[in-house]
Formats: sequence, structure tokens, C-alpha cells
Amino acid sequence: MAVAQKGVGTVRRMYGPGDVVGWVAVPGVLRYWGSGEIEMDTMLIDPVDRLRREHHRREMIQRYAARRIDADPRADNHALASEIEGWVAGQLESQGYAVRFTSHKAAFDLLVDGCLWIEVKASRWLPQGKRWRYQFNLRARQRKADVVIAVAVNSRGRYPFVLPAATVGDRRSITIRTFAPEHYSGRWSPWLGVWSALGPALDAARVRPRNLELGI
Repeated sequence: MAVAQKGVGTVRRMYGPGDVVGWVAVPGVLRYWGSGEIEMDTMLIDPVDRLRREHHRREMIQRYAARRIDADPRADNHALASEIEGWVAGQLESQGYAVRFTSHKAAFDLLVDGCLWIEVKASRWLPQGKRWRYQFNLRARQRKADVVIAVAVNSRGRYPFVLPAATVGDRRSITIRTFAPEHYSGRWSPWLGVWSALGPALDAARVRPRNLELGI
């Protein structure tokens, strides 16, 4: 752990993701670099306060390290999409639904019980300038689905937002700006893990005339 710079009462150190931090950050100077190092301006304070803040600082380091892993630009988005479609299909089948995959030409990804159209979207935690988010983009034909299942994926797990068509409306994208979806409290939070939303959507789809000549 190399000392990069010293000043009066302060020490600047460079920390790698696996390092144990021994000093306490003074107020809020914490920068995350693409090289995987964390630069932190610190100063000596009393040991009791240091122990109290050390736990918080370690959580911050883990959080930024997780962001780097989840936002790996080399990740194959097509592979992720296929993986999540399969995962959603498995979740639905475990609840007793009959699930059929559609072709890439179809306006939706899954046909459930022969009548319910489901579009599946997946996103990792991604950078957007200085901010981060889960981003789900919807094409015009995809907005014809009865339900959009937007799955946020990170190192902790998969978090499905089960969104009825009326909730999505004509939006071209869905954005979630909280790394841990279980702590998200925005517009889409009421639909996290709400598989029961499929029931009313399925009832409506059964009585609605449909053109199924969509290359499914």
C-alpha cells in the first residue's frame, strides 16, 4: 500500500480493491478510477471514531468494486438477454403457466397460456456520465406486450419488475437509479417481484381478440 503524498496532518494513499483501509476519509473525498484503485484523502483521528467509520468505508469500497464488476463493458448483452428470458420462463413454469418462446421476429419474447404476451428486458448496473442506472429500452412493437418484465441484474441477484402494459404506457425506456433494487422507492418499486400482476393481465388477454400471425 504505497503512500503517494503527505501533507500537514493528512496522508493520501492509493488502495486496491483487496486492501484493508487503515485510515478514515475526511469529508467525502472518495474517487473510483477505471484502473480499479481507490484514491482517498485521509487524516489521523481518534481510534474510536476510526473503528466506527472503518466499517462504513469498507462497505463503500465493496459497493464501488461491485459496480465495476456489474458494468463490465465486455459483457455479452445478447447472452444476458437469452439467459434472463430462460430464467423468467422458468419462474413462470414453476407457477404453473404454460410458456412458449417466440422467434426474434415476434413483437414479444414469451407467449404464456397461449394468449398473454410478455416482453422480457434485462439490464446490468451501467454508467451514464457520472451517474449509474439500470436501463431498459423498449421499441415501439415491444410496447404492444401485455406485460413487460424488466429484470435488474447485479452481483447480488436478479430483480424482476413485473409491469402491466397500462403502467408502461408509451414510454421508450424504463430507468432505475438505485443499485440495490430492494431499496428502490421510485415509480416502478411497487412492481418488484409482483408475479401476481400476471393474473389480471392473463384474464384480460383471454377475452381480447388477437392476431397471432407474428412469427412466433
